[in-house]
Amino acid sequence: MKAIVLVGGKGKRLTPFTRIIPKPMMPIGDNAILEIMLFQMCRAGINEVILTVGHLAGLMRAYFQDGSQFGMNISDRY
Repeated sequence: MKAIVLVGGKGKRLTPFTRIIPKPMMPIGDNAILEIMLFQMCRAGINEVILTVGHLAGLMRAYFQDGSQFGMNISDRY
């Protein structure tokens, strides 16, 4: 099963934090928001995720890589 996650916003309401960290990577406890979502999607049977990235895309790509740590394939689109 596939999923598309829209993660390209700048998160203006979270400024100044989002100047350094993209909104989907803001922490809730010990994990990033998107990381929590990816674990939940994996448990729901989703094995392929496309992230539509924009602001600080390179940072998200470096952190989430190919998704193997979540048991899924992650790709991104601009």
